[in-house]
Amino acid sequence: MSGPKSSSYTLSSHMRQQLLARMHNDHEIRVKIRMLDHDVQLCEELNKKLENSLHVLSGLQELRGGYEDLSKMATDSKNELLNSFVKIRKTQSITVPDYMTSTIPEQERVLRQVQTSLNLTQKIKRDAESIVSKIENAGKTAQRDAQQQIVECLMSEPDIPVETNYSQLEKSTTEISEIIGGVYSFDAFESDSQNREFDNSKVALNSYLLGLLNDDLSKEIVDEIHKAIDRLKAITQESALRTFKSITLKKIESDIKLYHENVLFEKRRFDDLLQRYYVLCERGGITVNEPRAFENYESLEKTVKEIEEIVSKQIEQRYIADCVDEVMQDMGYDLIGKRDVRKKSGKYFRNELFNFSDGTAVNVTYSPEGNISMEIAGLSHEDRVPSSEETSALTREMESFCSAFSEFEKRLVEKGVIVGSRIALLPPKPEYATILNLNDYELESKIEVSEINAEKKRKKEVKMYRREE
Repeated sequence: MSGPKSSSYTLSSHMRQQLLARMHNDHEIRVKIRMLDHDVQLCEELNKKLENSLHVLSGLQELRGGYEDLSKMATDSKNELLNSFVKIRKTQSITVPDYMTSTIPEQERVLRQVQTSLNLTQKIKRDAESIVSKIENAGKTAQRDAQQQIVECLMSEPDIPVETNYSQLEKSTTEISEIIGGVYSFDAFESDSQNREFDNSKVALNSYLLGLLNDDLSKEIVDEIHKAIDRLKAITQESALRTFKSITLKKIESDIKLYHENVLFEKRRFDDLLQRYYVLCERGGITVNEPRAFENYESLEKTVKEIEEIVSKQIEQRYIADCVDEVMQDMGYDLIGKRDVRKKSGKYFRNELFNFSDGTAVNVTYSPEGNISMEIAGLSHEDRVPSSEETSALTREMESFCSAFSEFEKRLVEKGVIVGSRIALLPPKPEYATILNLNDYELESKIEVSEINAEKKRKKEVKMYRREE
């Protein structure tokens, strides 16, 4: 049965497991290299932030002092970033082994190398982020203290002019004290001072809470801050204010910290999955969407799973096609030409020609569904139908391909490629004789290709027949 043949080939369970393992390792290597590239960019941004932070610390040091340890930590972190870039960039330029030909141990060695650099980068990034955060908090604390001082100044008594005669001021104060002594006690002045300090604290806290609203926070935390501001306004006792600071304010600060940690965690999780998405799109030749096209992590995760199925199928088909090429050439059938065809329906087909005998070839067609068709065809440099003699010659070539096809599939099995389903296995008949135009193919320059010559074939066949007699 050596007329046109169409089959759907698949992988044995063992080969599929092996291929999936190599594909997984290849995917992990590429994803981690992308993550490494992304982290290096973040580290470069952090390096600039550390540079700016050192300027901030320098200014704070001049105004307040006490930032020597933080300055040293920032300087050390900046130097560590710069020193590590050299090692990390070597890993970025690493050659990823071809998963079709490399072994799993080779892939795992490269994967460990990339993971080591990624771990180093992430550690440096975390340390630098922590230091930048500490410096930002130090700046906020200094700013809050400055606001408190400003509020105290604004609410305090006017400054005493420089030209004030302090002897006269002391005399006047004594006289005033004697006059109001029967009405006001010194306890009253002390109480007034305490009230002023109480009011100053409320104003400073109100200012601080309003400042928190400038941050990017969840609706729940924003509502929590607004409610806290309303409660603060209603506080009239120092004890209530202390409770407000120790409970309400601490809870808000704790909620904000936890919120930012969760936002950072979700961002990193989304970014990691995004790198997988980019690698899969690149592997599958799929158009990449902008990150904003995905509503959330779940929508991106769904897309990644869908693309993984597409890419896995593509890789399996590529492996099968590579095995077909290898087996055909191992059997002595050289690849002489190929072409890509897109039908009016939009379906994409790939044709490969393997030299079979003088003027004939095995035409292998790969369909978008993964089916592979094989048929014997005559070769020419024009579009035409075969003559009666060429038809007879091609029919005889179909018959001779019978045993070759059996050997072909046997060798495929050795490579882990088996028949999934048989679509067509037609007998050698004259109606299947066809001529292919070589001008439609991209020919291999190193292979000499001849056109079909029925008369020459007939004489050669008769000579071989008589020799066998």
